[in-house]
Amino acid sequence: MRDSNSRVLYKARAITDTDMGYGKCLLNLPKEAILEIGRQKNLAEIRIGETCVILNVECSGAMLRRLLDLGITPGTRVTLLFTGPAKNPIALSVRGTVIALRREDCAKIAVHI
Repeated sequence: MRDSNSRVLYKARAITDTDMGYGKCLLNLPKEAILEIGRQKNLAEIRIGETCVILNVECSGAMLRRLLDLGITPGTRVTLLFTGPAKNPIALSVRGTVIALRREDCAKIAVHI
């Protein structure tokens, strides 16, 4: 969703287009939304069949834009469906769609199991 100043709006904070194109950005949920910090992992660490909720996404530039376009945003439920040879790439079910991400990109996405 965009407001009149061309900012993308999220529950955690508003991110301007310049943040997305040039700087490093961290998207995260408010602290009250995180129930059990001890169960926090990154997306590359979850097992096949496990469902989790995205807590934050830490990346920059085009990769951040791609993840947001694919629906990888804080609060989204994700299920690991299967992995390729050597556990790379990783196939995920996100909002009813199957997507594949590289393991190193999944390592930048914190999740709550």
